[in-house]
Amino acid sequence: MSKYDDLKTQIKELNEKCHNRIKNDIEETKNRNSTEYIVIRNYLQKKSFYIEDLSELTKNTSRNITDLLKKLKFIRFKQKKLIIQHKRLNWLRRLIEDFIVFLNYPINKKSSRSIKIINYFIKNQKLDPRDFKIALAGVIEFKPENHKFFTEDELENMSSIIRNASWGMSMYYFRQLYLIYLERYPEIQSIQLDSIESEKDDKENAESDDVIAEIEEIDIKELVNENEKLSEDLSESRAAFDFIAMQYEDLKSKLEESKKDVYDKVLVKIFKNFNSVENNNVLDAFFIAKFTLNKLKQSGWKPSPPELNSALYMFNLFSEFFKRQGLITRYDIEERIEISLENVDDFDYKGTDIIEGVKVTAKVLSPAWYLNDNKISKASIVEIKNKEE
Repeated sequence: MSKYDDLKTQIKELNEKCHNRIKNDIEETKNRNSTEYIVIRNYLQKKSFYIEDLSELTKNTSRNITDLLKKLKFIRFKQKKLIIQHKRLNWLRRLIEDFIVFLNYPINKKSSRSIKIINYFIKNQKLDPRDFKIALAGVIEFKPENHKFFTEDELENMSSIIRNASWGMSMYYFRQLYLIYLERYPEIQSIQLDSIESEKDDKENAESDDVIAEIEEIDIKELVNENEKLSEDLSESRAAFDFIAMQYEDLKSKLEESKKDVYDKVLVKIFKNFNSVENNNVLDAFFIAKFTLNKLKQSGWKPSPPELNSALYMFNLFSEFFKRQGLITRYDIEERIEISLENVDDFDYKGTDIIEGVKVTAKVLSPAWYLNDNKISKASIVEIKNKEE
């Protein structure tokens, strides 16, 4: 399983990012999404189809639960009864099974049908954001033994995100999981289905087991009044905002990384010019002068006159500036090193030709310079022909 550590690390980072975003959400939003999650979970698992049970479990009124179920599209009205959209639930359950297979793709690559379904689902822009949350809620509520790739702790971590995330963040989370897998297993995208038509619900005839006990008399006009419509619009707008906000944060992060890369490239170019032969190897000259001053100070030398201290202080200022930019040196002046034919190209070497299998002792004249692992210049070394030299 160790070869999948990188994939799991990426998913862990995604989980942490979503958890941090949820922490910034107001408590009311978290509570509302928790209620939605519980309702979804109960319907998908067929634990309870009774309004009163869901109301007690979620600490919400029966009316609010009824409105939520209606918005979730699990039910429709027929002769003042609430009818379960049986085909819609079956379609969602099949999608959930397909997504479980997809998440186990690293250890089961024989599931082309399920990958086709997920490819279609993830690319279909017409899907309601709720579908993403419902599918994920169903996936993570399945028994752990169905998730061979994820541990119980990892599933619980995912579950906590879906319990508290908005519709939009759930959609973002779903798609990011897909992209993480796609980055590691690009063959997933090549498994596609030309068309998958969702099964229609409008002609469904409710069977006896699908009918919820008749609830209190409800005025249909009241259920579809303007306030409900505004509430629905607000929910959809929030989902879109959350999704766009998460996408924006990703884009901003990528731009920051790009800016840093450009900045580093500019600095590398500047410092390479500093240490070029045309500019008299300024960096090397600075380092050698500082090295010489340090040796003098260690031998007890003191500047004379004392006013010279202010000039020498400039060396320390420049050293601190170079460190802040990420500029470092490798090898010390007068350091003895052994080189061979394999690594001689890593140095600016002066001496006799090196033959294979023979090591040569050399002395460092000036260090190698690096800026955040980008090489500025090689270390200058010279062969020591006489060990006593």
